[in-house]
Amino acid sequence: MAQAPGELSLRIADMGAEARDVLRLELVDPRGGDLPVFEPGAHLDVHLPNGLVRQYSLANDARERHRYVIGVGRAAPGRGGSACVHTELRPGMALRCGAPVNHFPLVPDAPRYLFIAGGIGITPILSMVRWCEAAGRPWRLVYAARNRSRLAFYEDLAPFGGKVQWHCDDEAGGPLPAARLVAEAGAGTHIYCCGPAPLMEAVRDAPGAVPAAARHF
Repeated sequence: MAQAPGELSLRIADMGAEARDVLRLELVDPRGGDLPVFEPGAHLDVHLPNGLVRQYSLANDARERHRYVIGVGRAAPGRGGSACVHTELRPGMALRCGAPVNHFPLVPDAPRYLFIAGGIGITPILSMVRWCEAAGRPWRLVYAARNRSRLAFYEDLAPFGGKVQWHCDDEAGGPLPAARLVAEAGAGTHIYCCGPAPLMEAVRDAPGAVPAAARHF
């Protein structure tokens, strides 16, 4: 199929297991050129070999021009997109992708940031964390998963030390206390949340000093 205007032809330079049921893919220009600039929170429309188009958030540092990194969790049962990624894609294959689009933009001048991620929802948050660290902005991340085997991008996040709080449901005896996190967040904090619907609903509905306009999903 011919490449449409604005589409990118990318090559899978590398891929591998990132956590249980999560693959990391590194996409590059097959000619070695720079890729279009993206901002934290952006995603790509990826055209899969089975004809489906799926949106995957960019997880790498937005200052990088030589690659895009995405993480794809395998959904069960799903509708075939993640299964195709996990079973059919291989390094060296070509993929048609849309240019980066951002429907989850990071407010650049917030006094402080609280990031709340659940499962594969860490992917756009990771790019935001990298931006905050490079810009010297105050931030904190709380990352929840069912168990430690599902903590994707652990090696990328661990060097940030105490700025990252890990929550594993099986060890904590239950899901992340999202309402408490919101209640403890001070005025001026911008909250960015990505993950399963119950987590985002809990953050959205929790009382606290953070207004609705400063809660981003």
